[in-house]
Amino acid sequence: MRWRSSQEVPDIDPGLPAEPGNVMSFFRNTAVFMGSRTIYSLLVMLVGVLTARWLGVDERGHYAIFFALTGLLSNAINLGIAPSNTYFLNRENQPLDVIFSNSAIFVLGVAVVLATVCVGGAFFFPLSIGVGEDFAWGALWLGGVSIVIDIVFSGIVLGRQLYWLQSIAVIVNAVLLLLATLAILLFDGMLVWAIGLRVVALAIFALGLMLALWWQVRPLTFAPSLPVLRAQLGYGVKNWFQNLVGLVNYRGYLLGVGAFFGPAAAAYFSVAMLLVEATRFVPETVGTMLLPKLVSTEGREASAAFAARTARNTFFLAILTVAVLLLITPLLIVYVFGSDYEPSIVAAEIMLIGSLGGFFYQILTRYFSSEAKQRYTIYSALASLAVGGLLAVALVPTLGFSGAAIAFACGQLLSGGLMLYFFNRVTGVPIRQCLVIDRTDLEFFGNLIRRVARR
Repeated sequence: MRWRSSQEVPDIDPGLPAEPGNVMSFFRNTAVFMGSRTIYSLLVMLVGVLTARWLGVDERGHYAIFFALTGLLSNAINLGIAPSNTYFLNRENQPLDVIFSNSAIFVLGVAVVLATVCVGGAFFFPLSIGVGEDFAWGALWLGGVSIVIDIVFSGIVLGRQLYWLQSIAVIVNAVLLLLATLAILLFDGMLVWAIGLRVVALAIFALGLMLALWWQVRPLTFAPSLPVLRAQLGYGVKNWFQNLVGLVNYRGYLLGVGAFFGPAAAAYFSVAMLLVEATRFVPETVGTMLLPKLVSTEGREASAAFAARTARNTFFLAILTVAVLLLITPLLIVYVFGSDYEPSIVAAEIMLIGSLGGFFYQILTRYFSSEAKQRYTIYSALASLAVGGLLAVALVPTLGFSGAAIAFACGQLLSGGLMLYFFNRVTGVPIRQCLVIDRTDLEFFGNLIRRVARR
């Protein structure tokens, strides 16, 4: 496809009729994307089950710690450039050539900086995760750079409203991860191959996404703009900080458990987190689609009303998911992951309850980003991190990873409550409109299901 103008916002995939500004269009596109995210979540869950059974408790703990570190590292160095790409393509109407070129330069700079960090780390800091240190630092570099490429160019995909490409990419990513996991049975030294093959899969996916995007929007001129890049980073850093604090507030508990109680406790906690991940795919999917929608919506009142409606509909779906998982968690852990992971049950149930607060953080943070008011998200995340951290210090020494689960749950509930409070203060929209669905919402869900089924 060739765009007529670098500032022209393209229609969505021809397979999905475009209805600009139409609520049904947004949620129909979200429903299609959610289908791909559902496949992704199921395949990633299968990867979690297979690694839990094949690696054993200790090696599963090392595996979880490594990829938690990789996720934290990649988010620590991406500087929020992905939402910045989406924002500058839509709200600031910057040419695609400039944004794509700036992204390529940014990724190259990240690769160099991260290589320097990893080389220095290999010399001065031991990385004890059950594999050789040189291998661990090398895998950390490749995995971190790959995730940054994915994050950065996904921001352009969403900014150009190429939702069909994002849906395909999500499924391809999950299939590659599953194939990498299945392949470890062909080799000895399962932990090394489990980490190495998954990192290679991440790299293949990142390169493929970048090339697929380039092919879709070609021809492109290499036209970097340092003033625009500085403006992007100025906007992006605020998103970066809020996301980094939020990620530490989410993944940090796993690293803390592993550091104080060893890989076995980290393995138990990681299995509990897999169930929490299953509840997050709905708000993550909607949130991914929401920022491009909000930055292209004219009028603050309309944007706030749309965010409130999205929040309550998403919460309705997510709370149903949590209720089902609470009922089946004991059976799911024992019979799917294995009886060795039975200690995870209580922690998983506590964390599932706490995840209800995190849903509002995931959705409403996109509203504040669309209005360049990320400070409210930062306030919520920092308060949540402080309270969760203090509770962890108080509870973990006596309760172990169950204490970390309680701290996690309280932190998530606090962050959600604060986001609702700030949203009400900034927009004037009653909190009830973010919590309680009405008859029109139920009618909307019925119409959406019928329209998607007809497709």
